[in-house]
Amino acid sequence: MFDLQYQIDKLHNYSSSFANLDTTTTYFSQRDNYTMPHRTCNSSANAMYLDWLMAATTGKRLGGDDGYLRKVLSVGDTIYHENQTVALKSYGWNTVWNVVANIREDRDILRSLVCSGIPVVVNILHRGRLEAPRGGHIILLCGWLSDSMEWLAQDPYGSLRSDYQDSNGRLSRISGRQFNIRWQGGFRTLA
Repeated sequence: MFDLQYQIDKLHNYSSSFANLDTTTTYFSQRDNYTMPHRTCNSSANAMYLDWLMAATTGKRLGGDDGYLRKVLSVGDTIYHENQTVALKSYGWNTVWNVVANIREDRDILRSLVCSGIPVVVNILHRGRLEAPRGGHIILLCGWLSDSMEWLAQDPYGSLRSDYQDSNGRLSRISGRQFNIRWQGGFRTLA
């Protein structure tokens, strides 16, 4: 289930008080991971999500993504969403990788989550021109800028806008149009 109120209720279940939706996301780069830095975007993005979940409910932070990556690799390959689900569960979080049924409705759900302060892990086609996007990449959406119609993302590999020439993906911007074309239709939420 991935509507906004359900996610807020779930967050409160993990907290001894009320979850702090004003918690900021921390950026983890996959490029400095201890192993396979060019194929660990899924783990780095999910580690950022886990870090936010922990901070919003307990005030504690994960402290980096290498420990999380080790957990994932103890389960299996980092590229598989089900291995991320198992790793997150080992930290006490029940999550699910959702595959959208209706891109337009689900895009609105993503927007309502991030506008409420809840970041969302999503998959995108990160290579190629908009006319023929390709590749597979995982990022953390953490904001929506309604004035410029752009998403804010913590992109573990760098900036999509620079075609990844810029390796700093902290609070990178993705136009709404570009996201609409590149989003592959999957996202992670609390189960």
